[in-house]
Amino acid sequence: MATTLQVYAAYAAACEEVERPTVILAMTVKGYGTSEAGEASNETHSLKKLDMKSLQAFAIALVCRSATKISSRCLLSTAEDSPEMRYMRERRAELGGHIPARRKNLVCVRHRPAARSPGS
Repeated sequence: MATTLQVYAAYAAACEEVERPTVILAMTVKGYGTSEAGEASNETHSLKKLDMKSLQAFAIALVCRSATKISSRCLLSTAEDSPEMRYMRERRAELGGHIPARRKNLVCVRHRPAARSPGS
């Protein structure tokens, strides 16, 4: 199976090709990157929360690359008044809150009928 670097190299080569069409045939692993919590398992699509062991495996695989960094600084929380948290809260407010909901006050958009062509 290809490594992430090999996939990137194939994609870069395909993007640089200008003389002919290029196709990348990729064999993927369902849930890649979710560590043993979901990788190659049928639970991947319904996976909502990770236990601590799975979270650590995920962090080591994709973020920290080292188990020692996890406890030191790799998985830090963002301060409540930080610019990042303000940004996330503003975007969440624009989307209507944390829980998705059906809205009943929908605006009906009327489309103009298509112009008739001569002879029809």
